[in-house]
Amino acid sequence: MTCHVTRLQHFGAICSLLVLANAIASIAARAEGSPRTIQSLDNDWRFHPGEAVDAVAPGYDDGAWRQVDVPHDYVVEGPFEPEPRFEYPGMPKDWHVLHGFLSLQPAVYRRTLDLPAGAEGKRLWLEFDGVFSNSRYWLNGREVGRQYSGYTRSR
Repeated sequence: MTCHVTRLQHFGAICSLLVLANAIASIAARAEGSPRTIQSLDNDWRFHPGEAVDAVAPGYDDGAWRQVDVPHDYVVEGPFEPEPRFEYPGMPKDWHVLHGFLSLQPAVYRRTLDLPAGAEGKRLWLEFDGVFSNSRYWLNGREVGRQYSGYTRSR
């Protein structure tokens, strides 16, 4: 079975679909003497700077997107900007200084994963660690989670 995972992040009411990587995703967890299994999803993510609203659809073509491994922080790849590009309702005008004058723009990360045949009928967890704030998670086109705190585990 093939599943499509899309991580989205949303800053304020104006910017939608922002995801900053730093995720360690796993399906279940394997401990000594436990029947659990861990599958790392750190490699082979597709990354798109900017909005891509249709990217939550499983059949979306992300073949032209850049391939990255997570953790990945695209914000540090951008230019320093003395003035913010985006305004966020309720935020002070100089909010961008809190981010070292680095631009915070919407972005999307996508990954396809194949589940082993033995996974059918079992309880599976999709877990993200270290994602920056205001993230949204989609699986096969369906939103399955949101996390508004920064760098907090999300399941």
